Amino acid sequence: MNSAQTTVASQQNRQKYAAVTGATSDIGKELVKTLLDQQYRVGLIARKGPRLERTTRELSDEYATAIDTFPTDLSHPNEVLTTADTILKRYPRIDALVHAAGIYHYNDKPLYNIALEDYKNNITIDTLNVGVTAAILLTKMLLSKMHTNTSIITISGTFSSAKGWLPYFVSKKAIEDFTIGLAQEVKEKGIRVNCISPGDTITQTYKKFFPEYANEKHAIKPCDIANLFNFLISEKAKYITGQIIEIQK
Repeated sequence: MNSAQTTVASQQNRQKYAAVTGATSDIGKELVKTLLDQQYRVGLIARKGPRLERTTRELSDEYATAIDTFPTDLSHPNEVLTTADTILKRYPRIDALVHAAGIYHYNDKPLYNIALEDYKNNITIDTLNVGVTAAILLTKMLLSKMHTNTSIITISGTFSSAKGWLPYFVSKKAIEDFTIGLAQEVKEKGIRVNCISPGDTITQTYKKFFPEYANEKHAIKPCDIANLFNFLISEKAKYITGQIIEIQK
């Protein structure tokens, strides 16, 4: 068997399964790559469109047989439930569930420095649905496929102030509370639930909107988040649950 055949065979023999929301973001992609490197089969949950197609192409050269896509608009709860049903039918179990989705920009503009009274209603609803409601619904549906020593990881954010982007701030603080509560609820089942709370992170979007801070003096890199994530899904973290772990400069 040549090296290419060996790679394909190893991908097909993967025995761990993961699902990741926000999989097309820079942070999401780093988490997906981490899971793939750890021999998971990974379902990418993100809105249908060029970003999902591009992410799939970027990963497909090395991991073609180890990724699945579940196009989903997380702002629509019914789509979330449909995707959950599809995953339940396709995957025999879930070993890792990752909630990395969130909304802090729209139409090439950051949702920043906007008073609450000036937020558009649909943006407020979408922000909360994507950041909180989708995570709760997806978790609720997929818990039946999780077992002892599996892991749920949420991604929130470390803020100096809520002013100017209150809906996003609330969505991230809510996901932290959800993490703590869920950890208490599923602890006896042996499911670990933790949250990574990164500070400013040098993503392509961050470079675009805040170029003056997009450097290693002021912000962390997506790989820094992935390194912590890799630890939390590992056997080394089997006794860690219900934690909100900040990572920032």
